[in-house]
Parts: sequence; C-alpha cells; structure tokens
Amino acid sequence: MSYNFTKEQIKKAYDLLPVDVQEFYSAEETSVNIYNIGTKYGLHVDALGKMGELVGLAITGLVPLIDFNKELISRTGVAPDVANLIIYDLNQEVFGPIREAMLAMVKQKVEAETASRNPKPSEPTAMNIKTDRAPAISSTPEIKSTNPSNIFSVPKVEVDVKAGVSDNVVVEGDKIRVDPYHEPIN
Repeated sequence: MSYNFTKEQIKKAYDLLPVDVQEFYSAEETSVNIYNIGTKYGLHVDALGKMGELVGLAITGLVPLIDFNKELISRTGVAPDVANLIIYDLNQEVFGPIREAMLAMVKQKVEAETASRNPKPSEPTAMNIKTDRAPAISSTPEIKSTNPSNIFSVPKVEVDVKAGVSDNVVVEGDKIRVDPYHEPIN
C-alpha cells in the first residue's frame, strides 16, 4: 500500500502534533540521525530521502507504524532483513525519544475514531420519554449457565481406565508403572 499525501495534508497533520514532537521533528539532530542510519546501511541519496520522508509521515501519524516496514521496503528497495535492521536503529535513535508522545497521539486518534463510530446515546429528557408504551422486550435470549451435556442430552459417563494387555506394565514393589508409548521400561 503506497501512501501519497499533499503538502496541505502533511502540514495539517504536523500542526496537530504536540509541540514537543513538532520540535523533535524539526530538529537538526533528528535529520542527522536519519542520515547516519541510512548511510550505515548503504542507502543511496534518493533512497535515504525516501526513508526520511517516510519517517516524517510516521511521526505525523499519516503512515501507521504497522505499515512502516512494508513501506520502507517498497520505497527504498532494501531487503526485508536490512529493513528490519534499519527499523531497529530508527526505533532507538528517532522514535524512542518521542515514543510516549506518539503512543498518546495514537491513543487519542483511536478514541476519537471509536467515539465517532459509536456515539453515546443522548440523555433522556422530558420531551423523549414516553410512559404509555409497553416494556421493551430484549431481542437476545437470556443465557443461563448450564452444563454442556445437558444442552446436547449427552449422558455423563465415567470410565475406569486400566492397563491393557498390549501396554508395558512394570510392577515395582507396590507401584505400577504403565508406558503408554510401548517402550521397554528399565
């Protein structure tokens, strides 16, 4: 999956970042760390730029971190094992310092999406309460705790298991040892 965003979308996402994350995103040290990681793994200048762009999109939350590995491989052309090494270094040098802020940002985003999908019911008011209607009937049946054998009419049968003729049975004093694997017991 390839993510393409306009400059306006990136700017809007950047503006929604907490101030400390914006400062980290814009810091020279962040760019230097990304550059050093790219050169450590032999990325060419164009691949290094694409990696830096992808890191920025991940920091702003436009590219989910779960897709970061696939995106890194498709954008830079590195092998999956090299991508894993790059991601490890990025986690240590780039994402580590802002991990808590990014987790809080993702949590807020998920909560907002969940709230928009499942709006809370409005509080009852005098205008929307009707007292002359019949009581509501639940559409789901009441589930009672029952024994599965009662549901399917399967009688409970207890079986006494004893060693068969084909089992290896060894009697040692008053202990009986059975080998279910039919191996000789010493």
